[in-house]
Amino acid sequence: MKYKKSQVDISSKEMVVAQILLLIVLGCLIFLIKWSFKDTDSDMAYLELQVNGQRRAFEGRVGEEMTLLDALYLSSRAGNIDFKYTPQPRANASILQLSGIAQEKYEIYLNSIGIPIERLSTERIRANDNIIVKAIEINN
Repeated sequence: MKYKKSQVDISSKEMVVAQILLLIVLGCLIFLIKWSFKDTDSDMAYLELQVNGQRRAFEGRVGEEMTLLDALYLSSRAGNIDFKYTPQPRANASILQLSGIAQEKYEIYLNSIGIPIERLSTERIRANDNIIVKAIEINN
C-alpha cells in the first residue's frame, strides 16, 4: 500500500491574514481580562460616624449629584441608625438627632476639610471622598 502525504499549501497572504486575526483576537482577550479586573472601588466613598466614642464606618457607591446629606442618610439606613434632620431655608439642612441622641454640635469633614453644617445638603461628594461626621457632646 502506498500512502500519500497530505500537503497543506498556505500562501503568504493567507498566513498574514491568519496572523492579523490572531493578533486581533489576542488584543480583545487582553482587553476583556483587564476590563473584568478593573478597580471597582473607583466610584466608592467612605463615611465614618463618630458618636459617643464609638465609630461606625460605611462605604458605598457615589451617585450623580450626591450630597453629604444623601451619604449620611444612606449610611444611617444601611447601619440601622436613627437619623433625623430638618431642612432649613435656602436648601440647607440641620441634624436633629443621630444614633438616638440629640446633639447640639456636629463636626463634618470632607477629605479632612471642615464643612459647615449649613452646607450638609448642598455640598456635593465624589468618588474616593472621605467623610467624617462627629457628634460633639456639649458639657453644661
